[in-house]
Amino acid sequence: MTPSTSRSGIGLLFFAGAIGLHFLSFVFQYTGYLLPNPVPAEQESFYYTLHTLWLPLLALLFVGASAAVLIVGFWIVWRDRAHVDPSQRAFLGLAGLGFAASVGAALIRTSLGLILGFVYAPNLREAIGAVDVGFAIALGLTFYWLLLGVGIWQARVAGVVALVAGSLSSGLTVLWRATGIDGVSVIGLTAGFLSLSLWLALFLWGYEELRLKGMSRAPGLPA
Repeated sequence: MTPSTSRSGIGLLFFAGAIGLHFLSFVFQYTGYLLPNPVPAEQESFYYTLHTLWLPLLALLFVGASAAVLIVGFWIVWRDRAHVDPSQRAFLGLAGLGFAASVGAALIRTSLGLILGFVYAPNLREAIGAVDVGFAIALGLTFYWLLLGVGIWQARVAGVVALVAGSLSSGLTVLWRATGIDGVSVIGLTAGFLSLSLWLALFLWGYEELRLKGMSRAPGLPA
């Protein structure tokens, strides 16, 4: 495997790891639905603390770890964009724009969340929901263009399905918060797991594609 291909493959593994960590954050976010209801009186304090403190804290921890791994993976792939085929380099440029937009949405989401923690502002929750949807779309486009930029053309179909499923999941989460209908949350959660599963499969597939491409090149040939 050439050095450039090797580094891009490592970057894709970082993306796969970030998606795996996000899986865990999803699990902890929604484990509260599996807690018994009503809870036994003698265990009410334990379940309340678990539901309001420890599960959200663990979910937040995995979200933060996922973001850190994601940034490292993007930096590794972006650093070697000069070695990418010129016909594919435009996709990496689009991936850079999508990544910048997703980082901006994440910063806005964090700021709004902090404000909401100190100020009672029901209308602010709607704004947070809109930012969540925008973040999901921007990050999904980043994934899509990044895979096309490194030459993983399977993203043309599977990536679009994953992007639509992820956006649907975010939209249904907003709807669930507004209506409180449990069926909506179940459909949104299912769509979210479907989207993450497809992205994870694509990045692992992409790593294998790059590994095989690198092995097929004769020694001494440029990347």
